[in-house]
Amino acid sequence: MDLKMLKIPDELYKFVDKSKITPVLGGKSEAHVYLLENKERLYLKIMPKNMGFSLKKEADVLGWLNGKLIVPEVLHFSGNADFEYLLMTGVKGISAENFFDKKTLIQKLAQGLKIIHSIDITNCPFDNRLDLKLKEAKYRVENNLVDEDNFDNEHAGLKAGDLFKKLLDTKPKNEDLVFTHGDYTLPNILIDNDKIGFIDWSNAGICDRYQGLALAFRSIERHIGKEWAELFFKEYGVYGVDWEKIEYFMLLDEFF
Repeated sequence: MDLKMLKIPDELYKFVDKSKITPVLGGKSEAHVYLLENKERLYLKIMPKNMGFSLKKEADVLGWLNGKLIVPEVLHFSGNADFEYLLMTGVKGISAENFFDKKTLIQKLAQGLKIIHSIDITNCPFDNRLDLKLKEAKYRVENNLVDEDNFDNEHAGLKAGDLFKKLLDTKPKNEDLVFTHGDYTLPNILIDNDKIGFIDWSNAGICDRYQGLALAFRSIERHIGKEWAELFFKEYGVYGVDWEKIEYFMLLDEFF
């Protein structure tokens, strides 16, 4: 595959040259993602500048998380007038999507989320609190950046503007702030025996803990079965689930 079409910087060619290059499909990101296989497995993300997102934040988050969690190591980040480029190491483990023991998987998912939420946010520079996320969502609505064709089934056929009004009308009064992954779903979690690794940190930051719980619940419902949600919440330590917040943060995710 010829990455020259994507104006790859010269300094990346030492990683790309002689590597087997495979596009990585799936996910919601507008980035082009490639697996580079040579002596090791690396991942290259290429983001067009006109998509309303930046890979710079993910690079910064990964740097901040280095030593705190099992996450990719950033090998290169740069940008030009048209694209941004983020080269990372891979994370060892089996994707949670392919983990066959459902009970153990649910326990690992809850454990992983608790680990992320336990990170000290005292000096965390990444802010995803609701006031900021609502401003970002409004910008995306006004600039036609929301993919209405990718809405969940319950929102299919609706307009982003109408859903945004619902976001404003149903905004929770209080936030239980923790460090959140931003897209805590099965494809972003890798299990290696007793170790849990995490990828795709583009939406990470301080937010309500229900942001993570909501997307984890939705992913469990889709990939494993809704009947496993009760065990997940129990293993996490949530009793008396706030289903209004679950619904709210699943709705908020439609805009990103």
